[in-house]
Amino acid sequence: MGKIYLKKLKMNLAVQQKDAWVAKIRYASPIEQLELLKMASDDSGMTVEQLSAVWFAMENQIKELVLNGHSVEIANMGFFQFRMNAKAADTDEEAGAESVYRKKIGFLAKRRYIARLNKINFRFKR
Repeated sequence: MGKIYLKKLKMNLAVQQKDAWVAKIRYASPIEQLELLKMASDDSGMTVEQLSAVWFAMENQIKELVLNGHSVEIANMGFFQFRMNAKAADTDEEAGAESVYRKKIGFLAKRRYIARLNKINFRFKR
């Protein structure tokens, strides 16, 4: 299964008003889109060009759908969704579109995808 490297950092915990050691993820280098397409090409037998065309078509459809309020499922991984935060209001009239102060795109992982987290090995790396 997966392995994630961790690092230890001494941080100031403002709430507790003290310094403490915490474990943080040591992120691996990012995988560029072309590299991901090459990996998928090796796994699928499709060319990078074919996968690239599919990738961009899917990306455009997902953007359009999510930005129009749809939740879009990606295979067995999870859903992309439009999310927002709005200020609480005292009256019905004040709780309109102008109360929205944050808009974002979220990814909600499926339970069986999240269940795989229990199989990850953590290792410290300096």
